[in-house]
Amino acid sequence: MDVLTETEIARARDAAAIYGANGSIPAANIARVARSVGLSPTQAEINAYLKGAQQISFPDLIELVGESKRRGNGREEILTAFKSLDATNTGDIEADTLRYYLKNMGEKLSDPEIDALIKPFDKGGRVRYEELVKALFA
Repeated sequence: MDVLTETEIARARDAAAIYGANGSIPAANIARVARSVGLSPTQAEINAYLKGAQQISFPDLIELVGESKRRGNGREEILTAFKSLDATNTGDIEADTLRYYLKNMGEKLSDPEIDALIKPFDKGGRVRYEELVKALFA
């Protein structure tokens, strides 16, 4: 059974035509092409797949994106992680706590990246994490 629909493959092909050249997509643009079909492979996943290569062919890109889709987009895992930080079960967490985890765990983000991510959802030092996750996966 195919993992990607014909529509997803067509979207990926269109994005590859924009971000790639001569049938290959540079490593720096793989995430953009994957997002065109609604997926967000991590940089670590992309690097592991590339094994040092600087570009990827379209068929290999489809394989990478298909693997990412099979694993799922991580939405539930992220919500579960946020809920574990929500000691009061109110649907929000302290912005400083979120900032700490984003800066120090997993794929570490820079201060400007964290500011851009948190600012729209920071309400008096608290972040409504369900709204944040909804926006991340929109």
